[in-house]
Amino acid sequence: MALELEAGGLTDAGPHRETNEDTIGSFAPSDPLALQRKGYLYVVADGLGGHNAGEVASASAVARLGEEYYSPSNNTRIEPALRQAVQAANLRIHELTHRHPEYHSMETTLSAIAIAGAQAYIAHIGDTRVYHWRAGRLNQLTADHSEAAELVRMRILKPERVRDHPGR
Repeated sequence: MALELEAGGLTDAGPHRETNEDTIGSFAPSDPLALQRKGYLYVVADGLGGHNAGEVASASAVARLGEEYYSPSNNTRIEPALRQAVQAANLRIHELTHRHPEYHSMETTLSAIAIAGAQAYIAHIGDTRVYHWRAGRLNQLTADHSEAAELVRMRILKPERVRDHPGR
């Protein structure tokens, strides 16, 4: 039985920002063999507000991740291919910051999920969370990469105090 997926995405700048610095992407190769081997790829990147060119960082990361994941030279299993694609996206951000002084401090979070057959593989950097919805329950699959989240994991900060912490 073939896997059928229906996906959608929406980003919003929120009530406190003028610019939406988020980027979403969904990728599927046209080659049936590549689709069978690597599956579908869904990505969301949240350019950090208050930093230079967050929208450039998020768009560049999503585009590069999709390119690298399905690249013929990235002919590895899904997990290492996803890892290599994330590293390529990170390298793209660094290259852009070195070539363009106006992008000096641009940053983005990134969460990606590759779905092949009945398996899902997640790559995650930052605090853009991945959730699983099943049978009316929503479960968080990723842990935030932030100072506040780390302090909670170390039991130094109480979860209810994260919202007010400067390192959230």
